[in-house]
Parts: sequence; structure tokens; C-alpha cells
Amino acid sequence: MELKDFVSGYGILIKPRKEVSKKRSVKESLMFYYANSIIPFVLFALASLLLSSYVPQLALYYTWLHIPITGTFSTDAVLTGVLIFFIAVPLGIAVNAALYQLVGKKIMNSFKGNYSQTFSAATYAAMPFLAFGWLLSLPFIEFPIIYIIAAWELALFVIALGAQQKIMGSEAFFVFLMTLVLVVLVVFAVAAIVNAVQSYIMFSSLYGSALA
Repeated sequence: MELKDFVSGYGILIKPRKEVSKKRSVKESLMFYYANSIIPFVLFALASLLLSSYVPQLALYYTWLHIPITGTFSTDAVLTGVLIFFIAVPLGIAVNAALYQLVGKKIMNSFKGNYSQTFSAATYAAMPFLAFGWLLSLPFIEFPIIYIIAAWELALFVIALGAQQKIMGSEAFFVFLMTLVLVVLVVFAVAAIVNAVQSYIMFSSLYGSALA
């Protein structure tokens, strides 16, 4: 973790086109991510501490993760921050990058780079969350913050993916859109199969009982 990663990370929010073209290996991208996640994690923990100390009657409820934290500041807040910033988000970046690479390289045949470049793009796109995601610990403003961060991340991802894979912004956006559609279709297909199996088991059980 180096100072230049921190400077470059927050520079993405100001001058994205200059910063997102930098190529990194998966390991270097992870180091970049973790270098920029420390301060947000501390801010998240401090916000939890202040709210629980000065507004003890207010339960901290992270709507977006459905994790309630009540009472005084405890290890719960720290563990929640660790889960979010150091485990869940990096894992999400890795999975999303794999899906984008699959669609862009194997299905659309438009990507010119490898997985590490897609991983870098997804990592760069996480910077709005790292910069402002800790505000989600504050009650009453989490919903507008979620939408602002999501829109900002999408814009950065399109710019970063285009720069990393040497494709047009419209192509990068189409990769995102197609990946989203495929994921939704797979989820619906799996849900339909599970529902059909459950219905078959229920029908078989009722039919068997009737015959008996």
C-alpha cells in the first residue's frame, strides 16, 4: 500500500479519464483498493460511535445490508465495517469483473485485454463508494446516497472499462447492460426451476397421500 495509490484513488473522482487508464495486475488493484479503504472504514466506525454515543435512543440500521446495530458502540460496528470494506466489496469486484470479462471477451468478443484489466476497471469504479459509502451509516440520508453512488460508479465503470479494454464507451455500457440482463435471466431461471421442483414435490406428496 503506497501513498501514490491513495492519491491516484481520489484523483479518479476528480479526473477519471487520466487515472483509470493505468493498468494494474489483480494483486496491484487489490492493494490499490485496500489503500483507499482504510480511511472510509475509520469514518464508518467513527460515525457509528458518534451516533450511538450522542443519540443512544436511535438504532443504527444499515438498510442496504439489513444489519441492525443498537446500543453503545461495540465490536458489532467494527465487524460490520470489516465485512463491508475488506471482504464483501472486494469479493463483489472479483465476481463482477469475472462476469464482465466473460460477456465482453467470450460472448461479445469486443475486449482486447485480460481479466486483470477488467478487474482494474471494476476497482476504479468502486471509488465513489469508498469516498462516500461511510455516509450510509447516517440515518435518513442512506437512500439518496445509494442512488448517487450507484450512478457515479456506473459512469466511472464505463469510462474505466473503455480505457482498460480499448473499446468505446457505448460498448462498455452495452457490456454492463448485457451482463445485467444475463444475471437477471439466470436468477429468474433458477427461481423458476426451484419453484417447479417444490411444486412437483408438493404435488407428489399430496397425490401419494390421496392414493394411500
